[in-house]
Amino acid sequence: MGLLLGASSRGAVFFADETDGPLARRCLKPARMARSEAEPGPIEVALVPGSDAEPLTHVAPRLLEAVPGLYPNMLEDLAETAGGEPGGLRHDDLATLSRVMQVVLHHIEDDATDPGAVRRAREALERPFVHVTLEAEPGSAGPRVYRCDTLDADGIPISPDLRSMLQGLEVGGHLLLHVAQACDDAVHWLAICATRISDRQVQVNLFNPNGWGALAGRNGFDRIPAIGKSLSIEEAAEALSDLNGGVIDFPAAVRSSRAREQWHNVGGGSPLSAWLRAAGPATLQLAPHRMTPQKSEDCGVEVEFAWLASVLPEQDYKLAKAHGLNVLLQAAEANDLDESVTQRLRERITSSLSGHSMATGG
Repeated sequence: MGLLLGASSRGAVFFADETDGPLARRCLKPARMARSEAEPGPIEVALVPGSDAEPLTHVAPRLLEAVPGLYPNMLEDLAETAGGEPGGLRHDDLATLSRVMQVVLHHIEDDATDPGAVRRAREALERPFVHVTLEAEPGSAGPRVYRCDTLDADGIPISPDLRSMLQGLEVGGHLLLHVAQACDDAVHWLAICATRISDRQVQVNLFNPNGWGALAGRNGFDRIPAIGKSLSIEEAAEALSDLNGGVIDFPAAVRSSRAREQWHNVGGGSPLSAWLRAAGPATLQLAPHRMTPQKSEDCGVEVEFAWLASVLPEQDYKLAKAHGLNVLLQAAEANDLDESVTQRLRERITSSLSGHSMATGG
């Protein structure tokens, strides 16, 4: 149930007349109990004329449905993975998802709660796509070491000048690197984000959609997607430069059997956290942002959303996520994917729109 009460700069808006369904379930989550009395905010909608059999006019969420230069067949694997199918994503799928979210952020930028934050996120995605691979190799003393290499959007090895890219950021700007950790036949997607926080300081955050349970087994660390530390420009540049052909070795001071087991578990992200731990004297910190851990083999999609959630206000992030998922839903329908995929994508879009509505409400 809902009420069509007014208009925004982009058209009609829909207000829920009561908090039920996905809105009510969202309010029952412990972290959101304070919102249980909040009034849901508006959702932009389009008017859809009825048919001869059902002449009433309906409303539908006003969402982006296409991305210039991308065709449904190019989004099939992304749609299946985001819709809950097993299999995971390839390098080129992540580059494609980056293009989708660039267009989404451009679409919402002018009417966003924080247009500057949306612009900086968009610009991060528009910078040259850098894919870092951490490939496990046997170590001479037994534990595996990880060899680092960098690739471009086409999977071609490159040696990007990450130092210059970092130094060229405006204050508040982000340098985003997509990371694939591979061991044996398993691959897990993570991300590195370097944010310029002053003329001389950079905040370097790591994102793992699994959470960071490998670092600590209590206090909900397994539900936290971001860890990071503040570094000087020089420290951050040196650490990033090490990703071009460098090696991450098993920390000699770590002797616990659990740590050694986690080192081999690609979902734990231990080599990447060891890389950042070794950069500069600052202590590695867990970020306060919380999330629901990924539920299937969708780390490539979820790590992108985890990063966006960290750099955008919640209402803008939720709307961007709904738009991105809607593009994948259109691709799923065009590719005649299984109904379970399209249904799951619709559920995720509804959930994101309910989050946007509650975040914009009063």
